[in-house]
Amino acid sequence: MNTNDIQQSFQEEEEFGIKDLIRILKTWKEVFIKNIFKILIAGIIGGAIGFAYAYHSVPVYNAQLKFVMRSDPGGGLSSGLAGLSSILGSGTGVGGTGSGLERVIELIGSDRIIGNAILKEAEVNGKNDLLVKHYIDQQGYKKQWEKDSLLNKVQFPSSILFTDLNFTQRKAIKIVIGSLIGKDNTSKLIAKSFDKKSGVVTLAVTYKNEDFAIQLTNSIYQEVIEFYSDQSLAATSNNVQVLTKKADSIRRELDATRREFAKNSDQALGLLLQEDKVENKSLSFKENMLSLMYAEVQKNLETLKYLEASSMPSFSIIDQPYSPIRPDKKSKIKFSIGGFFALILFYFFFSWFKQQLK
Repeated sequence: MNTNDIQQSFQEEEEFGIKDLIRILKTWKEVFIKNIFKILIAGIIGGAIGFAYAYHSVPVYNAQLKFVMRSDPGGGLSSGLAGLSSILGSGTGVGGTGSGLERVIELIGSDRIIGNAILKEAEVNGKNDLLVKHYIDQQGYKKQWEKDSLLNKVQFPSSILFTDLNFTQRKAIKIVIGSLIGKDNTSKLIAKSFDKKSGVVTLAVTYKNEDFAIQLTNSIYQEVIEFYSDQSLAATSNNVQVLTKKADSIRRELDATRREFAKNSDQALGLLLQEDKVENKSLSFKENMLSLMYAEVQKNLETLKYLEASSMPSFSIIDQPYSPIRPDKKSKIKFSIGGFFALILFYFFFSWFKQQLK
């Protein structure tokens, strides 16, 4: 095929495409003119549906809490303290940016944190009860679970722990958590994010009940703090216990050596034989060694106690939710316009497709 043939082929394809497009546009114009009144009526109906949906939709409340984590809970540890902490693996830092904040985000959406949070008591609409009970009532789960032989009898006593739930309670809690965090943490009820530059973590609960949204947000925040506190103190507390036992052991040995040294001196009655001198020197050397060891262990023990006291992670709240929260309502204008054009397009293409079939 020569160049002229190729150019002619392209021209034919281009002309065919333009003609085809013009034909389709003409057909659309004919359909629109022919059904203009029906299309406008459909648009009015769509706008009315959108307006009614927005008007009857339940407003939601966004309870948002912002906080930051201190990256150096030790409060400016000296090199000696930091070195000892590193050697013993006490790990005082919780991380203020990067992986530390990502860990917080993962925790907020975990079953453990959400499960413990909804098992806390809080006052909602003037009634003090577990948050999980408030949510079950708000969502109407009791009516949905009437036909379930297990869930229709589920009870959550006060002060119950997440780890102590029985099978029926776990089944109910799993449904509640799934509703709150959604599949793969994609629910709009609980939102969490962080800013890498500023280190600010944002936790938000969006729900139709203002009191519940505020109380659940605060409860999740408290659970995150408790979790981090337990994790931060675990390693240091264990090292403190180990060194305390070691110090007690050295102290007992040192006291026994001193008593033995005093006993030999009393038996000699001021007359020191060469044999007594050798034994006393040995006991004196042992006493000095044990004293040095005891002093070193005590120093390290005091250092670790300081680390234990200062390793509590620091959380500072920037913004905390409180009532009243401005409700987030669906815009009647936006939904009316959206419904108007949506139904116009639907009816227009429906009419065009119907004509094409004929």
